[in-house]
Amino acid sequence: MAMKKIGIFIYEGVEPIEIAIFGTLSMAKRVIPDLEMFLISESGGDVLLANGLVVKAHHDFASSPPVDALIICGGPGWPAQVKNTKVLQFIDAHRETLTASVCTGAMIFAATGLLDGKVATTKASYADGEADPFEVFRERFPKVGLNRAAIVDLGNQVTGGGVSLCIDTTLHVLAKLYDEETADKVAQVICYDVARAANLRERGIVAGTR
Repeated sequence: MAMKKIGIFIYEGVEPIEIAIFGTLSMAKRVIPDLEMFLISESGGDVLLANGLVVKAHHDFASSPPVDALIICGGPGWPAQVKNTKVLQFIDAHRETLTASVCTGAMIFAATGLLDGKVATTKASYADGEADPFEVFRERFPKVGLNRAAIVDLGNQVTGGGVSLCIDTTLHVLAKLYDEETADKVAQVICYDVARAANLRERGIVAGTR
């Protein structure tokens, strides 16, 4: 298999469970040895995630190498990122690249304008006392339609639901970069094949424009 590079965009306040994106790709190397993945943040180095976990980004925006896919993480830090012009410009620069968001990362994706007139998904469930992410999305980004699917696939643009669906979305990205058989093998390696089948059966993958 040809080498593919996947960049994972993180920022202050990303939900730590979304680091499962990196973990899924790490396990995927058992099936795809040439796969390369790395964390990208605006400034590189240490990034404080939600609830105190610190991880180190491999690259900042300037040093990030070209990627075959870019995945945007979600988490409670998203409101600051939708107002960060450097972040939005970085994502927009990848408009011809396979770009995926997970959970509330769709808010950041939508803030670029790249999803206008199209359909997306985002985090659908929430705890008592929290705002409904779907309603927040509708209010902030009225030009983007919403679907409560597990994954919305618009070709080079993919949005995934929250938060554990980061695994399903990552597997979907692998299927697009390689093929479904490869993604299925990775799901089996990480003991996620049953969960993936259930998520897709219950929520499905949606394609198309608004």
